[in-house]
Amino acid sequence: MPATLPRTLFFYLAIGLGQGLLLWWAQIPGLFEQSLASLAWALVVLALVGGLGLQMLAGQARVRGALVLLAGLAVLMALITGWLWWQTRPQEAHGSSGATLLRLSWGLAAPLLAYIGLAIILSWPGREHGRLRYQDLFRHAWDNGFIVLLALLLVGLFCLLLLLWGGLFAMLGVGLFSELFSSTGFMAVSTLLVFAVGVRMGYENQRVIGLLRGILLTLCRFLLPLSALIAVLFTLTLPFSGLQAIWETGHSTAILLSLVYLNLLFINGVFQDGGAASAYPPALRRLVEASVPCMLVLTVLAGYSAWLRIDQYGLTPQRFYAVLLVLVALLHSLALLWAIRPGQALWLGSLRRSNTPLALLVCALLVLAHSPWLNALEVSARSQLQRVLAGEGEEQDAALSYLREQLGYAGVAHFTALKARLEAGELLEEPARAALLTRLLDVEQSGPYSAEPADPQALPAGALEWIGAAEDDALQVVGRQQQEERCRYAGCLLWAVDLDDDGANEVLLLPTRHYGYKLLFFARSEQGRWQVAGRFDSVYDTETLIEAIRRGEVQRVRPRYQSLQVGEELYVPRQSVE
Repeated sequence: MPATLPRTLFFYLAIGLGQGLLLWWAQIPGLFEQSLASLAWALVVLALVGGLGLQMLAGQARVRGALVLLAGLAVLMALITGWLWWQTRPQEAHGSSGATLLRLSWGLAAPLLAYIGLAIILSWPGREHGRLRYQDLFRHAWDNGFIVLLALLLVGLFCLLLLLWGGLFAMLGVGLFSELFSSTGFMAVSTLLVFAVGVRMGYENQRVIGLLRGILLTLCRFLLPLSALIAVLFTLTLPFSGLQAIWETGHSTAILLSLVYLNLLFINGVFQDGGAASAYPPALRRLVEASVPCMLVLTVLAGYSAWLRIDQYGLTPQRFYAVLLVLVALLHSLALLWAIRPGQALWLGSLRRSNTPLALLVCALLVLAHSPWLNALEVSARSQLQRVLAGEGEEQDAALSYLREQLGYAGVAHFTALKARLEAGELLEEPARAALLTRLLDVEQSGPYSAEPADPQALPAGALEWIGAAEDDALQVVGRQQQEERCRYAGCLLWAVDLDDDGANEVLLLPTRHYGYKLLFFARSEQGRWQVAGRFDSVYDTETLIEAIRRGEVQRVRPRYQSLQVGEELYVPRQSVE
């Protein structure tokens, strides 16, 4: 094996061609049975990650060790992809929502894992005394992002030109080009060839990449004092405002973590490779240092907010990922707290020692979170199973429905195992075992999960009020997800109205404090359970709407123009406003 990989155009094009052909092969309809589709997509990921790594290693010396690491990273990501595809295959009868979530999660985690892994691999040839140089890690971590963005920009412009090409000739009655450019095979091969050219262009224009990196780091240096000031002021305001206002948002964990991670990004952008003196005068350095313990406080608050939901309703995939984000933010905040201790020769100098292990830890968490043992569906299924065994009544029904219908293969497996153990008399004592088995069979026969019933104990007094006549089973109307997101703290109003003239009322959910622009309405299924039937979009002022409903000023209006249905596709007209 050569000590140096070539950086010729032919080398990049050959890799791009191989990646494109493999991607085309994997997408040929009906070519694979479900059992082989997972293998095909595993090979695609192997080629994409391995090929991109080879392109980025081109031109470097002493790459033998780096090639071994690259092969290990590519194989690992291919194995995870194949396993996930197999476990969440589309024909699965239950848990499609969970399967989609796990695939989406890996779709976001895989690029991050490849990003961190490739930065380490590219730094491997330049190590000194067996240790990676932080300067190399910093440079590759930032440059790789810009090189990939440049390649993606080239692909985007290429596709726009093809679209224009096809459209121009289509006007002349020549549809050949449009058909060719829209074909899966052509797009798979051509876009990856162009992407390969874009990667080479990035490496051949290091001055441009360095300039872009410098611009972004300058932005970080400008924005860090502002984000630090926000963190400090927000933290200082908490003793006077209290924490209840934070919990009432319904999105406190996401908001708090967003501020923490923005500060982490800006601080590392200002610190750069640690080779330069501080970019700030003493006053601004003190401000940044004051924001670090504030970041720790915000991270703890975000973790506590997530724990409140977990303690009440158990783990879900979303809360599982929130816990991982809180853990990473907590470790980074502690590392920063150690970095601002007095007596250091270099401001924030200890980040050179802490950032690399933390990056490796993130990689390990990404792998474990998509493994058979610690993925979001498996962990959430275990948590919901504990809720089933510890709960009673409607709480058991909610947990059983969620377990069976929303947690993919893991939920179905735990649901089936629970049923078998109950039937074998291995769990609980009579009559609790018989009651739980009856509930389990009812959930099994009730069809797809629609909504978890609201828990009256979890809602504050007056949280669900009716405008006008109420439906008989009011607490079954609002699902647990909507309860948590919209009604938990500020409460909701419910309005029963027949929206489709079928003689049965639907129920419109009206949050008294609205954080979005979509209003949901519910209808009964054939099994008599309430489920989300639709929504009204672009509703920004719920207070005015609520008052109008109370005054009886809201009318049901049939659409002037009817919708068109072709197969399962529904085309809904939007009337122009003159």
